[in-house]
Amino acid sequence: MHPFAVNMLNELNERGSGNTLQEQLEQVRHEAVARVVPHVPEILDSLVDKAKRGNVSAARLVLEMCGLVRRPAAMVATQINITQEEIDRLRRGLEGYSFEVEA
Repeated sequence: MHPFAVNMLNELNERGSGNTLQEQLEQVRHEAVARVVPHVPEILDSLVDKAKRGNVSAARLVLEMCGLVRRPAAMVATQINITQEEIDRLRRGLEGYSFEVEA
């Protein structure tokens, strides 16, 4: 298991069982966002600088974040570890809506 995950789980355990796991994870996410937000301009500047110097990964990330480039849904689903069964279940749940779900 990745050291970050181990640390996060240890921190959640130390907080006690008064909160549900979902509440604890939401609190961790909230704390992470609070720590990152002040640095977002510098992070974006760094990514843009790298992209301008030819770093294709940085360029792709900046363009995706701006909504100028979209990844195929299957690629995103693989990166966040969604199984094919979960994708199929999501598609079934979205049936009847007026937008198209990419394969």
